[in-house]
Amino acid sequence: MERAALLAFLLAACHGVEDDSAADSGTPDAFPLEGTWDDDWGGVHTIDTETWSMVYKTGTSVFHIETITLDETWLVARNDAANAWYPNLYSRFDWTLSEGGPWYCQVAWNATDPTAAAAAAAADPTDPATSGCGGYPWNRLVPREG
Repeated sequence: MERAALLAFLLAACHGVEDDSAADSGTPDAFPLEGTWDDDWGGVHTIDTETWSMVYKTGTSVFHIETITLDETWLVARNDAANAWYPNLYSRFDWTLSEGGPWYCQVAWNATDPTAAAAAAAADPTDPATSGCGGYPWNRLVPREG
């Protein structure tokens, strides 16, 4: 295995990234949400394999990622202690790359532990622009310019 691929694999393993297809190919898939994004509500999201930060005019929320399932397109994160909503509880975020995405849906936000968050019902990615996220559209992420 190439040195860079081995390093990426080890980093992914240390940060809880799970992907069955990566194990088969010998190299991990990239986490498609990594980067800085704008959403349709005026928020800025900074996402990597360790944290997801959301900044809005009303404040900042940070989520500490514990598990990423690339093949099932969801992750579980612990809500930061300083978050205004549900501090120290757990969230599950589903994502889809369809229809001009990526799109995300926070399907759990107040789970008592990571297992409960992971067990939350998945969002429906059939038509993220209009529905599938608890009766609402999913949230679209657009790459941030500049």
